[in-house]
Amino acid sequence: MVVNRGEMDCAEVTALLDEYYDMGRTGEYGNAQIVPDVRGFSCASPTARSSELAGLATRCDDGDVQVIVRPTTPEVPGVQVMTSDFTPEGSLTTGRSFFSLPSGEAGCGIYPDHDEPHATCYGAMPPGLPEVPDLAGGRTAPNAVDLLSDGGAELVNAAEPPHPVDGVPFGTLEEGETLVSAGIACTVLAEDTVTCTNRDDEGFTYSPSDVSLR
Repeated sequence: MVVNRGEMDCAEVTALLDEYYDMGRTGEYGNAQIVPDVRGFSCASPTARSSELAGLATRCDDGDVQVIVRPTTPEVPGVQVMTSDFTPEGSLTTGRSFFSLPSGEAGCGIYPDHDEPHATCYGAMPPGLPEVPDLAGGRTAPNAVDLLSDGGAELVNAAEPPHPVDGVPFGTLEEGETLVSAGIACTVLAEDTVTCTNRDDEGFTYSPSDVSLR
């Protein structure tokens, strides 16, 4: 459990969640256990599919204070934003989420609906990177970096940049914020830098001046 926004005493958080889970077990609040008032908080627990997409198991809100329960992996070093805020209306059925860096120099997408869920960040690349396969069977300079939720990171040549299916502009993931979906956490470290990590602590850090894989 994490106090994602605002401040709250640990004992108060424990008492809040204990009371909420007791209320949820009564069966009165549906599959998502949406309880509008628990000690002044509104709480809900997404279904299994929604929980995987949102990167959290429980969320309780009261004004500027937000308490969430989330998996221990992947690591979330920043303030976790709500995935729904970065999922355009046209992507609701797929669960895809998209964001741009504050500098506007790169855009990223997380694709939970693909056979191998993954995150891709597309933007200007530093010189000197090794060539990668292209769609014609040759080799060319990379224009994106990709991370599988259950696999490693690699440089790729993407046919086109990540884009929402309905063409809605990306929302901006601000410095210090983390978007989590499909077992991948992407955190903006600076206005032009993002790092993405999966549950196995594999990932990449991207900026226009440097790309590293781990």
